[in-house]
Amino acid sequence: MSKKSLIIPLIVLLAAAGLLFAITGHWTEWEGHRADQRTDDAYLRADMTPLSTRISGTVRKVNVGDYESVKAGQTLLELDNDDYRANLDQAKAALAASEASLADNQAAKRIQDEQIVAAEAGIVQAKASIAAARAGIAAVTPQAERALTELHRQEALFGSKAATHQQLETATAQEGQLRGTLEARRADLSRAEGVLATSQSQLEATKRQREALDTKDGECVSWTVH
Repeated sequence: MSKKSLIIPLIVLLAAAGLLFAITGHWTEWEGHRADQRTDDAYLRADMTPLSTRISGTVRKVNVGDYESVKAGQTLLELDNDDYRANLDQAKAALAASEASLADNQAAKRIQDEQIVAAEAGIVQAKASIAAARAGIAAVTPQAERALTELHRQEALFGSKAATHQQLETATAQEGQLRGTLEARRADLSRAEGVLATSQSQLEATKRQREALDTKDGECVSWTVH
């Protein structure tokens, strides 16, 4: 067999092999490199990164387009912040109101503290008045009893003509004077006991109001911190 007869089949074989390689390896390359792909029988395998926002809102601007490369920390989109600005302004107003309420509460607490001091002073004074009234009663009572006894004696003597009218009048006046003094001391004691009861009631009420202000104060501070 001649060399020429071998070359022709070899050329045909090489041409067939090249055509087969072109068909199997590069026939769909032009379509495979397209950005948009169409197929009825395929699956996609790729790394996926989920994207989500921590807050909700309306997208105002998108900073990247389709198929663009992005870097870590790059801003991908911007949200409309009008609602958040409104919420921020509202929160600032609420904070200012809370701070004003806190200041008012502090002033009210100072007033309550002053009233507590005044009520405690009233209690001390009332107790001192009670002690003084009781001491006065203790001092006058024996004198009033002796004056009453003397009056009864003078009345008996006057009835038997053994005492003069002047002696009876003197005993009557002295007994009346001591009896009036004793009644005055008893009235002082009653008033002092009333003042003590009132002061104690005022102290308890003021302390309850003070505790309520402390609770309100804690609420204001908690809102301010948050």
